Amino acid sequence: MGSGNSLHTSSSSVSIHTLNKSQDEIVRIMMPTYYTKEPVTIQDIEIAKGLFNYIMENKAPGFLSIKESNPDKQYTSALVYVYETFYARLFEVIPTAKDLFKTGFTSQGQGLVKLMAFLLMDPADIEIFKKTLLEITEKHNERGIRAVEYGIAGDCLFYSLHKALGPDVFTPYNRRVFERIFSRSLSVIIPSAVSYEIKTRSSGQLKRYQEEQ
Repeated sequence: MGSGNSLHTSSSSVSIHTLNKSQDEIVRIMMPTYYTKEPVTIQDIEIAKGLFNYIMENKAPGFLSIKESNPDKQYTSALVYVYETFYARLFEVIPTAKDLFKTGFTSQGQGLVKLMAFLLMDPADIEIFKKTLLEITEKHNERGIRAVEYGIAGDCLFYSLHKALGPDVFTPYNRRVFERIFSRSLSVIIPSAVSYEIKTRSSGQLKRYQEEQ
């Protein structure tokens, strides 16, 4: 996975409030290795939308190849394949995340699609963009989602896109496009999540693990 913080996926990991570092330093540590401050361009947005359209229109080469080689497997659409692959990968890397999803993967997959559509918008008003991301983060904070897990989720998303689109379409250049887009969101989300963990002494996360035991 792209995040250098995979050791934090264990419930026995050190809580963020025990670190003797400033909040800015903690935010820096929580950022995945693919994180970049490179600005998102209009061209980036157009490229990402074009790639996502391959999936929405069931024309994703990787998906078509997998479907052809697995005729007994009932893949209803490339989109379903993407979010099933995403969650399978996420639960493989963060097994405890599975208990966070109580409403079924279909509705969660729809939520993932809505989030992707939001991230691929070129925000005319950056403050509204940030406000929406903060509202999403606040809900996730209450559910016990940790700052470090957002970067890992991004890696799982890139993994699922690579599987669906195939290496000839999801090239290193195009992956970098998505990394810039996702990093723009992480620059808002992770500081908020870190601040919440410090303020509450990770009580939401502790509650999450207590419920799982």
